[in-house]
Amino acid sequence: MKNLLKLSLSISILVSATTSIGNVAAAQSNSTITGTVMAAGHALPDSAVTLWQAGESDTATAIQSLQTDAQGRFTFEDAIRSADTHTSYYITAHKAQLALLSVLGDSWSGPVVVNELTTVASVFTHAQFINGTTLSGPAHGLQIAAGNVHNFANLQTGSWGDVIVDANNSTQSTTLARTNTLANLVSLCAMPAKAAACTQFVNMLAPEGATTLDAVVSIAKQPWQHSSDLFKLFADSYPAPVTANPEQRRADVTYLPYLSYAPEDFALSLRFTGGGTYAPGRITFDADGNMWSGQNWMPGSQSGAINGIGGNLVKMAPDGKALSPDILGFTGMGIDGVGWGTAVSNDRVWLSSFNSRIGVFDFSGQPVGPEGGITLDNQIGQGQGVAVAPNGDVWIADSTKDQMQYFPKGDPDAGRIVKVKGLHAPFGVAVDKQLRVWVTNSRGDNVTVFPTAQPEQAKQIFVGLGVRGIALDSKGNAWVASNMSKDFPRPEFPKGEVSIMKSFYIAYSNLLKNADKMPTGLVSLIKPDGTQENPEGYVGQNHEINVPWGVTVDGSDNVWVANFQGENVSYMCGADVSQCPPGKKTGDIIHSFSSSVSTMLTDAGIDSAGNVWTANNWDVGETVVSDNPTRKLSTNGGGNGIVVFYGLAKPVTTPLIGQVRPL
Repeated sequence: MKNLLKLSLSISILVSATTSIGNVAAAQSNSTITGTVMAAGHALPDSAVTLWQAGESDTATAIQSLQTDAQGRFTFEDAIRSADTHTSYYITAHKAQLALLSVLGDSWSGPVVVNELTTVASVFTHAQFINGTTLSGPAHGLQIAAGNVHNFANLQTGSWGDVIVDANNSTQSTTLARTNTLANLVSLCAMPAKAAACTQFVNMLAPEGATTLDAVVSIAKQPWQHSSDLFKLFADSYPAPVTANPEQRRADVTYLPYLSYAPEDFALSLRFTGGGTYAPGRITFDADGNMWSGQNWMPGSQSGAINGIGGNLVKMAPDGKALSPDILGFTGMGIDGVGWGTAVSNDRVWLSSFNSRIGVFDFSGQPVGPEGGITLDNQIGQGQGVAVAPNGDVWIADSTKDQMQYFPKGDPDAGRIVKVKGLHAPFGVAVDKQLRVWVTNSRGDNVTVFPTAQPEQAKQIFVGLGVRGIALDSKGNAWVASNMSKDFPRPEFPKGEVSIMKSFYIAYSNLLKNADKMPTGLVSLIKPDGTQENPEGYVGQNHEINVPWGVTVDGSDNVWVANFQGENVSYMCGADVSQCPPGKKTGDIIHSFSSSVSTMLTDAGIDSAGNVWTANNWDVGETVVSDNPTRKLSTNGGGNGIVVFYGLAKPVTTPLIGQVRPL
């Protein structure tokens, strides 16, 4: 506790002493960077400090190096001569085994602190771009990563960032405690009395001669490794004192609160809300890394499958900040409730809706079509999946009329209906490089595939039951999620046209009725020629797959599966086993990630920094299917927000057009 008090006092002194200096520097020039290195709550004198410029290749440029003074302070003169959005600057501090990091981004003014918290924040957001002290990669990915550091740490004070301590996260998940626990492990190497524990920490994760920075990088890249051993080392290194009241025992650490129980992994995630977010269905990104998602329902409404007020379009910045209006989101073109129907092209956002309208919006959220939406002479039904083809075509699944809508070259005025045999409540859509359209059938057990120019040649490929999401890897392999296993009792749908929400009601009620037969569901791999090496699909070594819904592919062609009933996202080995950890084969689960703020997921999306964004679609399932829900839970049917898991996946190029494209 005394270290925590020292840290708070040191930060207060640092802020009061350096804020005026930083403001003067900002007023005169952006070129001077003044700051302090701290560890274990104290200033760190005589540490080697280097200002770096991240590189595009596997190298970075050291701009200046110096030693901190007796108060741990440093000043880089003429450091950043002009703001350059195509680069990223960062600071490393090193003393014996202790190595620390703060990533500044493309410019900086004011004071900066380099400590354990800034290290954890900078490493986890840059996990896909960091190797030792070298930070490198495509400028767009580095820009997104740097923009997320502030969510975890305030670089001016060395304390927590605003998001990790907000109401969505501080008391709702273990992310704050995980972050602090990792920071306290790094602190071991700033305490001479804990030198042996410091060495144990570093050697557990990195080769002999490595530093704390190497150790944290290793954790961030594979956060499931050694999680129990790391927790045990923390608990042994910071024993809680024996007191007369054993329930009130606080360990003497720098950062509070810390983990009291061993975690499944040390992955760091944050939940973001606002901008009209409530029951998000699909997650997509534009070229700038902004996230777009259509919402099932409106925030604050008592919505469910029986009685609902539809949601609209949400936009979030790459750092999770809501950019669309609160509650309503972006509105227009008659859109009233969106399921799986969101897609981004190079210049537009496309929506399908529950009320038989198609919407097209520009990147400022303004509708660019007729006020009443696109209806194709009122011949379309309720829409689900939307896909943008490599040639710019847009395809939309008409879920209730078992047909497709086709917009050649993405022209909103040129749309037409395409009849395709074999469609049965079409849901997910993807288009490969050969311009073949892949469509999943949510009330069937197959995927329909047809050439754009010859829909009459449609073929059916059989998978599991209740087929939902589909994604194409860079080689053209199709990965498909089926809600139910082949032997699971089928839901009984009435004949004829059935609304999307009525179908969801029937399907979910069937899951509840057969809960004793769960987990259920599978993921299928279909090769470009339509064959399957494993027709029975993949469920994980311990059936981690549980009512899978969304599926996406990362820049290494590995697969991420959003589990609706499992309330987690599973990281699966893809078709190229050389990109998987040793010993893993195609279809194996590498690890499943969850959070206390994750609920029933319908999608996972990957951005250009390797962050995995997941959609909390439903929360209290009983509320969704009740015709008279408990009033206390009546606004909790839809899922609350979007949860981002940081730095876990190989980055991809956005927007997603056709097959996945590595960054």
